[in-house]
Amino acid sequence: MSELLVADAEGVRRITMNRPEKRNALTSGMYSAMADALREAAKRQAIRAILVTGGAECFTAGNDMADFRARSQGAASFSFARLP
Repeated sequence: MSELLVADAEGVRRITMNRPEKRNALTSGMYSAMADALREAAKRQAIRAILVTGGAECFTAGNDMADFRARSQGAASFSFARLP
C-alpha cells in the first residue's frame, strides 16, 4: 500500500495521505513524494488546483517522530526541496 496516493481528474490533482494505522503521520519519504507530485503538477497546464487530503478519521497527526528521530541520528539525510 502506498503512503501517498496521487490522482488527477477534471483539472484537480488530489494528493491523499494514506497511512491510517499511523493517523497519516508524515515521513520524510512522504514529504519527498509530495514535493515530486507538486512539481509534476506545476508542469501540467491541465492541473488547475491541488487538493491535499487525509482519510476519514484524520487529516494528519503531524510528523512521524520515529522516522524523523532516526534521520536526525544519521540514518539518512533529507532536505526539503524548493518548489519552482
